[in-house]
Amino acid sequence: MVIDRTRSIIKSKQPPAHGDALGDGELTAVAAAAIRRLHVHFGTRGRASWRRRGRRAAGVQGRGGRRRRLRRRPACLVEQRQRRRRRVVLQLGGGQVRTKAPASGGAEPALPRPLRHPDPGRREPHVPANSEPELQLVPAFRGTIPASVGRLARLQTLDLSYNTFHGGLPANLSLCASLLFFDLSSNRLHGRIPAELGRELADLQKLSLANNSMTGGIPASLANMSSLYHLDLGTNQLEGPIPPELGSIGGLRFLYLNRNNLSGALPHSLYNLSMLQELSVVNNSLSGTIPANVGERFPRIQVLHLSAN
Repeated sequence: MVIDRTRSIIKSKQPPAHGDALGDGELTAVAAAAIRRLHVHFGTRGRASWRRRGRRAAGVQGRGGRRRRLRRRPACLVEQRQRRRRRVVLQLGGGQVRTKAPASGGAEPALPRPLRHPDPGRREPHVPANSEPELQLVPAFRGTIPASVGRLARLQTLDLSYNTFHGGLPANLSLCASLLFFDLSSNRLHGRIPAELGRELADLQKLSLANNSMTGGIPASLANMSSLYHLDLGTNQLEGPIPPELGSIGGLRFLYLNRNNLSGALPHSLYNLSMLQELSVVNNSLSGTIPANVGERFPRIQVLHLSAN
């Protein structure tokens, strides 16, 4: 009976009147707990302020009176949200993979084994293992690269690979001074490689302009990228000698200059790249000799492609 009376007072949201049953010493422990949970506060004017205890307070009470702690968000979600706030990644590469429906009659053919690219280090678009046998890569973006991308001063990753962008490479991309990863491979870009990229992007770690139609020579200013470990300029129309300044990038591990029109000899400074793991200069017009101690000069080398020169 006391509990029913307590519930009626709680629903009415009015303070108990003088002489009520609750004020005659009949307030049980259950009723007291219910009132404490609602935090009844009587003000100076006699009006009650009812505030339900929030579940986010320390020592939250769950169902059945058990105490439980708040769940913390996983660290990966927190990191993703922080990264979105900083807006340091612009990744529009990869295109879209569109599947074709299998033939109506007969059994489905087995998935063919993926073909390896003739040049090491070159990665093809990712194809899901459970997709249909016939796949068609549909590029997602086309046109020219907007010059306004250079205004993203805090940008750290720029990936526009595997699209159909055409035109020249905007020189003002060098204004992205915080850039670490720069990938414009597998597009239809042409023109010269701006020398400003090497002068301004000193912290760049990966630069890939492969599979385009870039012309001219390799800028010697790329040697200013002291943190560079991956340089891929393969499958273009670059010409002239290989700049000896590239041998000063001590941390360079992957160097791809294959399928161009480069001429001359391999600079002796390249043999100073003791961290080099893969080197490909296939299908050029290089000449000269290979040092007898090439194994000592490249102690970490795993792939060395010098064919078709």
